[in-house]
Formats: sequence, C-alpha cells, structure tokens
Amino acid sequence: MAVALLQNRLEEVDKEFKKTEAELLATGERFGSNPQDAVVKFKHGRLIAALARQDAHRRHLVEQLAKVAVAEVRAAAGLGYLDVGSAAVCGGAAAGAGAGDTSAGGELSCIGHRPWAGSLCDDQGCPGLAATQQPPARVWGARRQEPVTRRRRTKAPGPELRRVATPLAPEPAPAAAARPPQPSPQPQPPPQPPPPPQPQPPPQPADVRAAPSRVLLVFHEGQARQGSEGFVADGTCDGVECVMKLLGPNPSGLAAHARELAAYAALEPLQGRQVPELRAWGDIRWGVRFLALRRLDGAQPLSRLPRPLPPGVAAAALAALEAVQAACPRFVHGDVRLSNFMWVGPEGAAAEEAGGAEEEEALQPQPNPDQDSVSAPEPDSQQPEPGPERAAAGSGDGGGGGGAPGSGAARLRCVLLDFGRSRLDGDASQQQREREQLRGLLAAAQQEQEEEETDSEEEETEEETESEGEEEGLGEEEV
Repeated sequence: MAVALLQNRLEEVDKEFKKTEAELLATGERFGSNPQDAVVKFKHGRLIAALARQDAHRRHLVEQLAKVAVAEVRAAAGLGYLDVGSAAVCGGAAAGAGAGDTSAGGELSCIGHRPWAGSLCDDQGCPGLAATQQPPARVWGARRQEPVTRRRRTKAPGPELRRVATPLAPEPAPAAAARPPQPSPQPQPPPQPPPPPQPQPPPQPADVRAAPSRVLLVFHEGQARQGSEGFVADGTCDGVECVMKLLGPNPSGLAAHARELAAYAALEPLQGRQVPELRAWGDIRWGVRFLALRRLDGAQPLSRLPRPLPPGVAAAALAALEAVQAACPRFVHGDVRLSNFMWVGPEGAAAEEAGGAEEEEALQPQPNPDQDSVSAPEPDSQQPEPGPERAAAGSGDGGGGGGAPGSGAARLRCVLLDFGRSRLDGDASQQQREREQLRGLLAAAQQEQEEEETDSEEEETEEETESEGEEEGLGEEEV
C-alpha cells in the first residue's frame, strides 16, 4: 500500500519535472536570443529554481520508496515487523521470541513490565533485529560473488566487445573474500577479582519497572467487552485481580497504548489513590499490547450511582481531577465523562469502622424537602447549621482537606480512569475547560432526580384525574 502511494507520487513529480524542463529549454532559447529582456530573464530564473526543487523532491521520494520497499519485504519474510502505513515499526525480536502460547485454561505467558519499545527503521536496518541480520562481512562476500562485466561504448561491434564478452577469471571463494584481515592478538589482562556483592535495595511497590520481565495473565471467561480503543477483560496478573486492557495491532490502538503509558508514568506518585495502580504492561502476541490495572474493590462509576449523587461525591470527583492536573501541570484527560470516575468510598480501615454507617447513609437519596415536616428527623442541637463556612468545608471533601477527621464525606475518594485520549502538552485553558465540563456533568446528574420526581408527580396527577373522570362517568350511567 505504501509502495503504491509513493510510486504514484513519484510519477506525478516526474511528469512535473519533465514539463518544467521543456519550458526551461524553450525559455532558454528566447533568453539566449534576447538576454536584455527582463521578463524572459525573470521567467528563466524562476524555472531554474522550480526545476531544482522538483529534482530534490524526486530524489527524496526515490529514497523513501527504497526504504519502504525493504521494510515491506522484511515484513513479508516474518522478521517481526508490523506494517503501520508508510513506515515499519519493529516490536523487537526478544518480544516476539519470548511470547508464550495460550492454553485451554486461558493462561498466557507474555513479556511484561517493560515500556513501549518501538523504533523507525532506517537505511542500516532495524536495531531490534540486530541479532537476525547478517554481519557486514557476509553481505560483502555475497556481493563479491557475482562477476561484474564492464562494457565500453564503441561505434560498431569489434574485437573490444568480443574481448569483454569472454568469461573472467574465477574470483576467490566468498568466505575467503569476505574474511577481513585478522588483527594481531592482544595480550589479555590478568583476571580481576569479582567485586563484593552490593546490598540490593528493597523493592518498591510503586515502582513497576523493578518487577520481573515476564508475567502470567489469566483471563476470566466471558468477561471481555469492547472499550474505546480496544478490548477490556477481567482476570489476574501474577495472581492479583486486575482489569486488562488489550490495545492494537491497529495504529489507533498502539497510539492509545503509548498515551496510556506516558500518562501513568507522569502520574506515578498518584497511582493507587487518584489513578489506578499499573501492575504490568507489555506485548502479548500478534502486535497486541496490554495494560494490567489493579481492580478497585467495591468501586462504582459515577454514572451508576443513585440520583441525586451522595454528598461529597461531586467534590471528590473534582478533587481527583484537580490532583491529577496539579501533579502534571500540562495534563489534559481528553475524555471527561462520569463513567471515567470511579467512586471507591471511604479510605482506610478506620473509615470502615467509623464510617460504615455513614457510607450506607450517604448512598441513600436525600429526603425531599417538600415532604411533611413531621416525618423529617429532628436536627441535632449541637450540630451547627449549614452556612457558607460549612459549605466550603463540604466542597473540599475527598481531596484531603476541609472536613472533620471523623466525617465519612472527608474520606470519600474518586479515581480517574481511561487515559487513552490524554495529552501531556496541554495548557491551563484546556484544564480549566475540563473542570468546567465536569462541573456541568455533576450538576446535570443532580437535576436528573428533580426531573424524575416532577415527572412522577405529573403522572400521579394524571392518574388521579382519570380515576375521578371514570367515577363521574359511572355515576351518570347509574342516574
């Protein structure tokens, strides 16, 4: 595909080059006959410059055509390349050779815990396949194996051509011709004693780069679903319950995988709190790449919570987005939705003991203020009335400040998900726009319950009116 596009473009440029060359020859004759004509002189100079540009463009296309043709030939030969358009991206020979096969139980041994490795191929070949390429000596010997016959231009066939057509003397064997002169052996230095073993630092759980190079993924049956750029499956990564995102081998999936890795690397201090914990990442097979994210126990997306949202949840979602933007000043999420914010409830064991009842109470919808005042609970005399200071404290809940240490709303936490469309080169205006967008979504979620209540009241009123009309009709029939 890429070779055909380059060939078509090269033909177009070649036609333009020939057309400009013909115009230049015609203008050159006019310029030679009348060198004092300013118009002809200007046109002649402009054609010379255009011809030079077209020639440079044609040379560039020829070079690109050679590169892409070589890359596609290597891809067809099965050397580990993945065709992604006009260039070939190599995933590395080690990744393809070390990948395991799937078994009946859904287990998959794959290369993991390694950053996205990819490099554009150049004239010298792909660095990821250095072990599979021939050494320069063998390539040189193979080229020297073919005899070269040089011909001289003559006006008529004669003894010169007959002399050239005679077979040349056989050249030395390719191995002997390809063998470069061996350098003189250098004296080996005396063996050095091994250095004393250095104490290894303890592994840090937050640093995913210190993990082993191979992981074991087990996918649960019937748990795969379509995501924004790939598939999402539930399973385990080295025995830990995780959510696996499978991206690729299409270019959009590979680009989303690279953006996800860049975002998790930039937000590494927030992993396990405002963003999920990245357990493993790497290549599986067939050009598919994966991300293993630790599962959040008891987490629910904000889009599935009852309406109106529990108190403190909206503030916790805003606090999570602000914390992510503060950790990476140029971070832009790119896909702000309520389904990308997970509510995980109170934090810590103390929250489970002291805030269990508050969590259940927070999930229940708030009482309607239009109800009878007799059914409403009596307010506590020691609790202060809600005012501006109290509202400000509630707005900071979930972000680590504002609320009282024993309140359940102060321990609410939201986690931001899905960085496949994120960017690390945004600005403050884009971040402000995302915060305003999230506030609008939260406000709309609060209004959904009010609209539902209004609709239910209207339906009840219509039903009562219909029942009264039916009773009146029955009374008239009896009369």
